[in-house]
Amino acid sequence: LPAARAKAAANGYEGAQFPWESAGDGSEVTPPWVPDSNDPRKLVRIWTGDIEIHITADVAYAVMEYWRVTRDDAFLLDYGAEIVLDGASFWASAARLESDGKYHYRNVIGPDEYHDRIDDNAYTNVMARWHLRIALDIVAWFRREHRQRHDELVAKLGLTPGRLRQWEEVARNIHWAQDPATGLIEQFDGY
Repeated sequence: LPAARAKAAANGYEGAQFPWESAGDGSEVTPPWVPDSNDPRKLVRIWTGDIEIHITADVAYAVMEYWRVTRDDAFLLDYGAEIVLDGASFWASAARLESDGKYHYRNVIGPDEYHDRIDDNAYTNVMARWHLRIALDIVAWFRREHRQRHDELVAKLGLTPGRLRQWEEVARNIHWAQDPATGLIEQFDGY
């Protein structure tokens, strides 16, 4: 979590942005350049460590699935909730409100790594929406069931009412490209 927070801050975001490839200490170790397999004198840019941001939601999903299956409340109270909540801060700060009234994630890579530097990847956007909403659910659950831990996390992570309203606003208005006639979901803008 400390390394994910450092990565988010280094990229100009709030919260925690988890790495694509993690060292033992949690820091990003994806090399930005590697030798071209056809010509080792040339370098190939590797974007995954920089812009494959869906990883943050994937980590939150794993936390919530672990908790759902095990009902290990101690894990969620001591570790898991903070991971999910700080990840939500990342998503809210990385979203860009544009003139269409929607929030967008530009210049990303989705799970299909053959298409990089694309806009509004469907998987990334739906997972960002899910992540923000589940974080709001966690805050509400903690407020009801674990008030002391709720208050600690609110203070530690700056979970002000304004920040929580921002999470809800972003989640409600993330760009979603689904054809109403066919139900087809565009993998990313321009696919």
